[in-house]
Amino acid sequence: MGVFGSGIYGAGVYGAAATLSVVVQDTYPDRLLLTVQGLVDGNTFSITRRVAGSTVRVPVRGADNLPMTSDAAVFVDAEEPFGVELTYTLTIDGIDAESELVTVTLAGGKVALSDAIAGNAAEVVILAWPDKSYEVPGSVFKVPGRNIVVSGQAGGWEGGLELVTETNDARANVIDLIGSATSGILQIRQAGSDPRRVLALDVVEVEPWAPGLASSTFTWADVAAAYTGETWADLAADYGSWLEVAQGDFSA
Repeated sequence: MGVFGSGIYGAGVYGAAATLSVVVQDTYPDRLLLTVQGLVDGNTFSITRRVAGSTVRVPVRGADNLPMTSDAAVFVDAEEPFGVELTYTLTIDGIDAESELVTVTLAGGKVALSDAIAGNAAEVVILAWPDKSYEVPGSVFKVPGRNIVVSGQAGGWEGGLELVTETNDARANVIDLIGSATSGILQIRQAGSDPRRVLALDVVEVEPWAPGLASSTFTWADVAAAYTGETWADLAADYGSWLEVAQGDFSA
């Protein structure tokens, strides 16, 4: 019997226990059908996806913090990574209720361009992808004896991408996909790639930071991360004063 939120599930109070099922659908590329059952009207629930080896949980599109208005719901995940173990977790009223593991393989060994919203896709080969450039908006002012740089935050990357298709129909499919893409957005999906990269930077020599800027120490976020699942009493037992806390090493 599990206790979730304000009610008790699996004990006959609200009927059957809440369940999550994950089924691989035979499409190109494969996508996942996620079915939630056994919820009750008024529950708030989410489904998240986590890649093995990571602690980051990504909400499944359309299934993030939803109020339940029936006892079942169906979602499609068409953005799942390929070739790695995935954990899908059903969270009810803020408490994890059930998890399912699955690994999805990209058929064909090539690259898939896909529209996760409309469900359209095309199989291609990447012939060349020479660079991904991140442009930081800024200006360099050359004053006597030094450079002054005024800059903003970098946006997303830009770059050229050359694709190869092997038939007239495949080429036409790619062109149609690009023309019909939802909001003009497509995913580039592949099972994996060489993680090594060459980073080329445009740099300008400037003066050091202003003297009044001090190097930062650990923050309360670092302390909280080091004491995950523990309390203030645990922190107080390890440190006898606020000075000792300020001197503490919370890098682990």
